[in-house]
Amino acid sequence: MTKYIFPNLKDNQRDLFNIINQILSRDKLSIEEKKCFLIAKKNIESGRNFDPQISELISSLQYLAHSSDVQYFFSEAQKRMLVNPGTGGSLYGWSNFESK
Repeated sequence: MTKYIFPNLKDNQRDLFNIINQILSRDKLSIEEKKCFLIAKKNIESGRNFDPQISELISSLQYLAHSSDVQYFFSEAQKRMLVNPGTGGSLYGWSNFESK
């Protein structure tokens, strides 16, 4: 698996990273949701591999009540990422996936 490190992201990864920034700028998230997004953003910016960070973000968010911004993020992530086989296309169960 190719590692994509910030700022050298593929276009779909860069789009998803920009969505994270937009969501954080709206200030409509719960404290817990914001914390999850901020951790992912910080880890991506510090050079951690993009895909595992998004996987961890999705995993962390799935147990929280979903604001409309989180649901929008899930929708956009699903458009841009390959889902791990056997999950039936569900966001829940994304533990290993690669960018399209």
